[in-house]
Amino acid sequence: MIDEHSEIQIIENTDAALFDLTDKFGHDAPLKRIFQIVLAQGCSSILIEKDYDEEEWKQEHKIFYGKLFRKYSEKCDRLHFFSSNVNSNNIPSIEKLQDNYLGFCVLRPVPARRVVNSVIKPLEERNNPPKSFIICQEKFAVQIDISNGDKQTLCVTGFPFMQQDKHAGCCAHAGLIMAERFLVQRRNIENPGSDEQPHLLDSIRETLVKIPGVGRKLPTPGLRPIDISTVLEESMKYSPLVYVYSKDNKPPFALEKMLYHYLESKIPVQLLVPTECGGHSLTVIGHSFDPDVWWALAREPYYLDRPLQELCHCSTNWIEHFIVQDDNFGPYPTVPKSHIRLCEISGQSAIAVPLPLNVNIEGPTAELIATYCIANEINVQAILAARDNAQISGNTWKLFLVMWSHFLRRDLVLRTFLVDSDEFKNSYVPAHLKQYYDPLKLYKKIWLTEISIPELFSQTRKRLGEILIDPTAPPPPLIGQNLLPDPQEAARALLAIHVPGFIGTRDVDVENLTTNYILDDNVYSHIIRKTCIQ
Repeated sequence: MIDEHSEIQIIENTDAALFDLTDKFGHDAPLKRIFQIVLAQGCSSILIEKDYDEEEWKQEHKIFYGKLFRKYSEKCDRLHFFSSNVNSNNIPSIEKLQDNYLGFCVLRPVPARRVVNSVIKPLEERNNPPKSFIICQEKFAVQIDISNGDKQTLCVTGFPFMQQDKHAGCCAHAGLIMAERFLVQRRNIENPGSDEQPHLLDSIRETLVKIPGVGRKLPTPGLRPIDISTVLEESMKYSPLVYVYSKDNKPPFALEKMLYHYLESKIPVQLLVPTECGGHSLTVIGHSFDPDVWWALAREPYYLDRPLQELCHCSTNWIEHFIVQDDNFGPYPTVPKSHIRLCEISGQSAIAVPLPLNVNIEGPTAELIATYCIANEINVQAILAARDNAQISGNTWKLFLVMWSHFLRRDLVLRTFLVDSDEFKNSYVPAHLKQYYDPLKLYKKIWLTEISIPELFSQTRKRLGEILIDPTAPPPPLIGQNLLPDPQEAARALLAIHVPGFIGTRDVDVENLTTNYILDDNVYSHIIRKTCIQ
């Protein structure tokens, strides 16, 4: 509650503000990072809400800190950042400062590792076109008790952040809690009125207690991939996908591809990377995009670097960095893709993905199925006959030839992600295709593979078509990377395929496609995710 114990910190000297704030609140790297981000966005005042009840700290206090000889308060301080002046006169109508609200940060009442909960507005994108995309971000409502009975709400869009305390929780605990806060908020926004609450530390701990071999429960020694998987499944009720990249175990798909498909699906991924001290868990929430990247085009003609089984470009070729939450360094730093590859090669990394229940086909497998469907479900001679019969126009035929010639040269660009089927129909289907997609029976989630070519994908962000895959279908067996032993079995997961001039749709309970020809087809926009801009 805002009362006489609360404070207002005015930023008077912007050059010295970072040092003044760290001297007052703490010198931890994540806290400095938060101050840097809000100061870069013009933060001019901070409302310090005293004696705040933070649920996560209450759990940490119950589990660990409340049992220590030294006494720790059960209350926290919550900092609210504004790019305008806050004073005693405008606090009673603080909702009017919404446009100036930069987010909040809750501080544990401990000397170090203070950040227990935070959502900060990311820095605005300064590139045009944008080159940084925080895919996993949602709007969070922040309720402030102005006085007894007078609660006002501000909103901030971002991804939750917390810092491990190293005693009650480790980096993996923090990553799981950050991801859970985001995913629950996303579900609550998709289903208004559900008011689902995230599982926090106490729930994680109760699950871990049942697992043999975890080690000492408190103070915590850290978590293994199997522990993370168990928490995701038993405590948080996801269908966890865990891949360990070791010298004895090489998963069928590259680590960067595994990250990309789930990020584009708005699913944060836990990435375990090797360090000199053992290992560390990062929460991957976004990526860069460079339309001018050279390597994607040059690797084959200059260096013969593409495997023969790689029939199309994956859109990860245009990514240089991944955006993460690092509980030791703060929100929204970037990790080079080259480092991700080194982690994979070193054989000491792993990922854990909180997949929704009933998603049986994995992202890279869905993209592989899409590639096979392009090769096996498109009849070039039939489309040529459709042109001769005036079922498709000359311009549509030219567009098809462009797409097909790129496919034969292994030069198509595929971009695959999980999307809500209603969202696909309502927001992502162009007008000239709605008559085919609107009646189509789909599961609530679908794998969507966008089809493009480098010159459209990189600069104008256009696509030539798409493929829809049933995520609940039995996953086809793999023979190494990019190889399916039975294309027909893979095709049973196909729900729809559209390329210039042709669309085939299939009822999930029927074997054969229903085919139609499109007289005047055209390119249309990719699905563009959120950038760093609020």
